[in-house]
Amino acid sequence: MLIRALREVFGKFSYVVIALVGGLAAFTFVVWLPNFSLIANTLGNWSVPLGIKAQLLAGLFESITTNFSVFSASYTIAIAILFGIDLAMIVYLAKRNLALGQREMTASVGGVISGMFGVGCAACGSFLATSILSLVGAGGAIALLPLKGGEFGLLSVILLASSIYFVAKRISASPVCLP
Repeated sequence: MLIRALREVFGKFSYVVIALVGGLAAFTFVVWLPNFSLIANTLGNWSVPLGIKAQLLAGLFESITTNFSVFSASYTIAIAILFGIDLAMIVYLAKRNLALGQREMTASVGGVISGMFGVGCAACGSFLATSILSLVGAGGAIALLPLKGGEFGLLSVILLASSIYFVAKRISASPVCLP
């Protein structure tokens, strides 16, 4: 069922492009998020030449090998790939005029949100989760978790994979049999 749905969706080049663009956008967001203030300050500074700005943005992609642990880099890449696949499948399903079910939508949204909470580097841990927890005075609480915030990344992978499964099930089902 899953393989059949993947073949149906990705048998069309436009959905491959949607998956690649969506995955690249997710990867870009995840890699750039911990450096958001640096990016904003550099891009907003008119005295910095455009070439330097472009070099900074391109150079930040290398941070996946230096600022992320092997574990966090692995689930970050997995999140980006799964996000792209999920996005393409949801667009395909929407174009077939089928309503997205509660499970598919919950898993998709939950996967993306938990993925954002799992973003972090080897030195500072989970960036967004630590930032939000520090607003309520519990910034160090993430250090108490066994994977130091990596749990959010794993949760994201599980939720995105679940969403792909549920969407694939919906795509493979006959339109007459849909709940």
